[in-house]
Amino acid sequence: MEQLEIIQHQRIRGLSVFINTLEHRSPHTHREWELIWVLDRPLSVSSLSSRLTLEPGQMALFAPNELHELHKVDQASTFLCVQLAPAVLPIQPHFELLENYPHRAMPNDRLRSLKEDVYALATVYFEGEHRYELYCLGQSFLVLHRLLESLPLRTLTPDEMTMIDRRNARLKRMLRFVEENYTHKLRLADFAAREGCSLSYLSRLIREHTDQTFQEYVTYVRFNRACELIAAGNKRMLDVCAESGFSDYRYFTKAFRQRLHMTPEQYSRQTQGVHRASVPAAHINRPLEQIYSAEDSLELLRDLIKNHMEMPGGTS
Repeated sequence: MEQLEIIQHQRIRGLSVFINTLEHRSPHTHREWELIWVLDRPLSVSSLSSRLTLEPGQMALFAPNELHELHKVDQASTFLCVQLAPAVLPIQPHFELLENYPHRAMPNDRLRSLKEDVYALATVYFEGEHRYELYCLGQSFLVLHRLLESLPLRTLTPDEMTMIDRRNARLKRMLRFVEENYTHKLRLADFAAREGCSLSYLSRLIREHTDQTFQEYVTYVRFNRACELIAAGNKRMLDVCAESGFSDYRYFTKAFRQRLHMTPEQYSRQTQGVHRASVPAAHINRPLEQIYSAEDSLELLRDLIKNHMEMPGGTS
């Protein structure tokens, strides 16, 4: 991936279909149903209930407001993404997914049909011909219906829904708190005082949803920001250390050794000659990714998807 290119990809209200090449996206949520179909290289995917490496040809489905994280395995991964807003659906299902991965829950014939439907949806979406909006919305409903008919679900009571909504809202505020303040000294106790809840409750909440302690997550955010600044070039290592929130250069180096088994200087030499636009601090949860134009997406779709429409071993 040679540059960061963000292109407005929503062309139908409530429905977005796009192809993305991504290195990582920190734990995040959004309001839409999201289906990811990996096209070329493995992608590490984690949610509250599971962590899995998706191989090319495999898919993951995330419900609205479900926290999840995406990360490359060795190299940046390209995937097709379909996002559908609940507001456009004729019904509002009240349940949680017990399984996010269609290839683990659907027989091969149903999975093949699902892939054919998603491929048809994406092709018509990117072609954008006369009245394509009607077809795409209808096809997206069919895709979601196939998934929800096959994946195991658990119906939620109204009280459970209220509790989950409150929990998700608090978790989003916590992640935003880190995102907006990672360059300063951060203590979970400060956020607990702001929220009026116990430190132990918040510690459990972030551990359950990110598989990290609060301070480990803060370091993770700072490390990601440091990688962006190094990849963008034009900064001394001491400046990168300070701007990404590390107060101590030894701690800065330790973060790189733990995650990449190399020093920041070695990482900088590795990325020399690769131009990437810098990412504003307000977008640290969307680093180092490229979203393609409709024309390029259509070409990528046709080139990559034909390689694994019939892959054996649970990927078709």
